[in-house]
Amino acid sequence: MHVARPAVHHVLRELWGTLLPGKHLLIAVHHGDGELQAEEFLGQPVSIDTTLLQADEMKECLESAGFDIVMTDVREPYECEPQTQQLYCSATKSSR
Repeated sequence: MHVARPAVHHVLRELWGTLLPGKHLLIAVHHGDGELQAEEFLGQPVSIDTTLLQADEMKECLESAGFDIVMTDVREPYECEPQTQQLYCSATKSSR
């Protein structure tokens, strides 16, 4: 979620390179379109940029990086979280 959209594929490819074939990757990101910025977190000043990704977009990035998709799921935010949907993706490193 803190990776700029143009770098997502590169980061996933680097993660792919660290895993043995058949091993799992679990990713949680904010679901949606665009980006969000935060200037405060837990009462402290911060500068946070968050990339929101659609499920199909993340699936495409994972597959093009060499992963096999196991599952994706989107859930509504908990009251204590930023009010964006959460996207979970589980994938395995293919043996290709």
